[in-house]
Amino acid sequence: RYALNLLSKLQPQFVRSLIPTLVEDEEFRQDAIQARIKMGDELKAAGKKQQAVAVYKSAFKSARSSGQINTLAARLTSLGAKVSIIKHMGFVTRWHLLGPFDAPGTSGFATSFAPEQRVDLKAKYLGKNGQIGWKLYQTKNSMGQLNLIQAIAPVKEAVGYAYTEVDSPRSQKAQIRCGADDNLTIWLNGQKVLSRLQWLNGTRLDRFTASIQLRKGRNQLLVKVY
Repeated sequence: RYALNLLSKLQPQFVRSLIPTLVEDEEFRQDAIQARIKMGDELKAAGKKQQAVAVYKSAFKSARSSGQINTLAARLTSLGAKVSIIKHMGFVTRWHLLGPFDAPGTSGFATSFAPEQRVDLKAKYLGKNGQIGWKLYQTKNSMGQLNLIQAIAPVKEAVGYAYTEVDSPRSQKAQIRCGADDNLTIWLNGQKVLSRLQWLNGTRLDRFTASIQLRKGRNQLLVKVY
């Protein structure tokens, strides 16, 4: 970025033309997407609808910032183009949920509850407010977020679990990208692949990332939130 700032003083026109091409660059992705949004806005203002849609779509394909994703989805929708943020980002939105388990203070991270030994979707357990069992829930949030206060119970100092199964057409390397308020642990096919203990964490897109290996066929994913 320092080098590009220096270059912009020597060759400003070159830099202005370069930035929009860097949509897959880790450092300059957001700059490139913002430049393309500006280009699309100018085309839209000039009445060039189809050209604007093409530019917005090219930016949407590479966007990873929640703000830019929502901006581009709104721009495309306003021009009659159908887009799905959920499909584009690969969000998992259909879960079996269980909870709340009682976890006084900050004890939930270290306390192991029954689902961590075995997931039985028909089983019943003693929860914070009485008997609990798994229930199917699908979030409609465009950014794939699931509100456990609404989906499980409006309680504090508690643990909840989410379970789903993901089919992979082949054995392949992948990434889990996630976030939770406050903390979470994730098991893939019974193996712990991510655990974060950070209180007052909040939820942000792609807050945590872990490299994983998906096996061909069905993969079991268990998430613990506390």
